[in-house]
Amino acid sequence: MAVPIINVVYHSFTLWDGLKAKFIGLENYAYMFTNGDFWHIMGNNALFLIAVPLIIMISLIVAVLIYEEVKGWKFFRSVFFLPYVLSAVVVGYLFRSLFAYGGPINQILGSLGMEALKTDWLSSRGTAIFVIILAVVWTQFGYGMLVYLAGMSSISPSVFEASKIDGANWFQRFVHVILPMLIRTTEFLVILNTIFVFTSLFDYIYTITRGGPGYDTMPINYWIYMKAFRSNEMGFACALALVLFGILLVISLIQRKIVNKADDWGE
Repeated sequence: MAVPIINVVYHSFTLWDGLKAKFIGLENYAYMFTNGDFWHIMGNNALFLIAVPLIIMISLIVAVLIYEEVKGWKFFRSVFFLPYVLSAVVVGYLFRSLFAYGGPINQILGSLGMEALKTDWLSSRGTAIFVIILAVVWTQFGYGMLVYLAGMSSISPSVFEASKIDGANWFQRFVHVILPMLIRTTEFLVILNTIFVFTSLFDYIYTITRGGPGYDTMPINYWIYMKAFRSNEMGFACALALVLFGILLVISLIQRKIVNKADDWGE
């Protein structure tokens, strides 16, 4: 594992087209941080992070409802998990078809007399990013639901019985019993989905928008691909990959510190 990492680090300091490499020092990094496209693309990634709290909230709400065994809970557990096992390519083409200008979404809006809301969803940054976030949330919340269900199943029934004896209602049990005991589960899901947003949007972007219009929906991992395999700027792509790794490492450390503080407060 060390050899590929060392190779990427070395080539990040070179002008490399995949065949010949010329050492250029920090030029790739200097170009990156002074390039407006880099900051625009990082802004895209920041917007895509909106998906993370949405996934967490929906996963938790659905998990609690299923844990409480609402009517039809077995059916909904299977249905809600189904999108997670679908290929991201399939999901991408599905959402591209749904939100195409002549697609079902605009047709439904038109049939309801809401012509003013019809738009070319994939042609502007705001609506295109919304479509991608919607696709990601729809795909990922089923896994979070199962993780939360596993976490809640590990809570001793005696804890719930004690809270009932103390007169706690359902909401109080949820806030003071379930949530504190799921903090590690939430930490895991936040880190997992944050990493997912930074590293695994390629198939969604490729099938829904190709990163367009312009660079308006392009995340950093898609830009790495474009630079490496479309522009043959392998050295610059290596530098981008290392910066992405650094961002993920910092985010993970910050999230870990926040959760540790929350544990201390809980004690």
